Amino acid sequence: MKVYIASPFFNKEQLGFVIEIEDALDEIGVNYFSPRTEGVLINMSEQERKDRMKEIFDSNISHMKECEIVIANIDDRDIGVAFELGFQYAKKKAIFSISNNNYQINVMLKQSIMSHNTNIKGLMDNIKEFINGDELTMHDTITNDVT
Repeated sequence: MKVYIASPFFNKEQLGFVIEIEDALDEIGVNYFSPRTEGVLINMSEQERKDRMKEIFDSNISHMKECEIVIANIDDRDIGVAFELGFQYAKKKAIFSISNNNYQINVMLKQSIMSHNTNIKGLMDNIKEFINGDELTMHDTITNDVT
């Protein structure tokens, strides 16, 4: 199975967290696609951003279609992640959300995800359980708090 990582990576903290998620997936041997690998727009010149935007969008859409599982970092309420979540839900993908900053979930997200975690270990445990067809253990998840 392949995982798509939907996450903002526009500042050092966001970038560091998405790299932690990538490293954790590497550790458990799960194949993934991270849009971060297509290029960090904030590191590009204005012309390069303009030239590559359509290419990056098309690549992300293609990878979203290929993946069976989505990890969505909901920190900072990134509009790109919101788009990816809606797209993936419509495609009936298994969605797991995570927050490094204790963000809560609303009713729409709660009804569309497998679990919501506040730490990477719990998230990776849930990913492994899902891949193995096991019942998901609610580790350090926020399952009843809806805002």
